[in-house]
Amino acid sequence: MKRFVIIKLTVLPETSLKYWGPKPGMTRLFYLLDDNMDLKKPLTFSEQIDRLKQHNLVIDDENFALKILSEVNYYRFTGYLLQYRKAPDDSDLRTPVKFIEIYKLYKFDEIIRDLLRLYIEKVEVFCRCQISYIFSLIKCINPPYDQHYDRNNFYSKSVFDKVMDNFDNQKNYYSDSLIMQHHQKAYGNKMPLWVIVEFLSLSKLSQLYNSMYISDK
Repeated sequence: MKRFVIIKLTVLPETSLKYWGPKPGMTRLFYLLDDNMDLKKPLTFSEQIDRLKQHNLVIDDENFALKILSEVNYYRFTGYLLQYRKAPDDSDLRTPVKFIEIYKLYKFDEIIRDLLRLYIEKVEVFCRCQISYIFSLIKCINPPYDQHYDRNNFYSKSVFDKVMDNFDNQKNYYSDSLIMQHHQKAYGNKMPLWVIVEFLSLSKLSQLYNSMYISDK
């Protein structure tokens, strides 16, 4: 809902301008249109079904639809309706579409994602292992074996610094972890690289790898 904002201004003698018209001491009201809309009202699952029907989605089994909407976020589910809309900014569908058909699209997407995730995870685990293993055997061979903390051992020092700053945040986030507590007490809060990589996101792991010298990759 669009709203009007009313601003009341009183003209002071020292700020009165000839082209304003009003004399000092007079009051003017200015009406400004607020273009920000209210957020959408939360809907119960039953209300979500009614809303979908209004948009031309055919629901033959409401109990089944209710079950699915209680398991899958309404916003996520309706994302599969975008290709059937009359226009990008119009939630109404061009022609009637069955709920079950949209659910089949969602399930197909879910199966593909699960299949890809299975192999992506294997690649990710392999990369974490190889990056930490190879770098440690090249650089961390002399006591105290913490050369992976030395930015001079990395080609892109600025990228390395960003990765380590992120890791510091992760340490704070996982401060109650037994792994963190153990290394804090036993090793002065330092960790081997093969432990560090397990706390880095895949993007940060990639950045760490890219910050290394070619000879260390």
